[in-house]
Amino acid sequence: MKTSPVSVLIKSMLIFSFLILVIGCTHHLVPNAQRVNENRISDFTTTQRINIVNNQPSTEKVTFLSGMNTYYGNLNEWTDEAVNLLKMELQQKGAAIDPGADKVIKLSIIEAKLIQGAIRLRCDLNLRVETGDGYTNEFFVQNLSGGDHARASGGAITLALTDMLNDKNIIEYLK
Repeated sequence: MKTSPVSVLIKSMLIFSFLILVIGCTHHLVPNAQRVNENRISDFTTTQRINIVNNQPSTEKVTFLSGMNTYYGNLNEWTDEAVNLLKMELQQKGAAIDPGADKVIKLSIIEAKLIQGAIRLRCDLNLRVETGDGYTNEFFVQNLSGGDHARASGGAITLALTDMLNDKNIIEYLK
């Protein structure tokens, strides 16, 4: 009994599809942080020159979610997203961003993970903030998203910065 070329092609496609399903895919994840909602943060302005520093030294590969698809990245890259967003937010408040400024805010995302639910994705994130006068605080947030992984993780960064911009000690330091 001869096997037809179409039959061989169909079997090959089924085997290939099964392997993709079983093995899954690997994705490098960079968050897509959204702007902070002005109505959710303290109303303040500043004319200070501020240096915002990425204080996360690790560029090691971190797995944020594994399963049929694996999402990985590094916390330094995620912290860069937080730094860039904070720069924009503080410029909106009147600050001048200056790498040589005496006022320093150091950011470090020290932990992040993704949890896949049935219809939603959750990102747990911990952001450490240090000011130049020695004040330190950590902001742990959970962001639920019906969107993609970059939006869920970016939303968590936005929520952490929202909490940071409501911290009275940080606001006083920035003024």
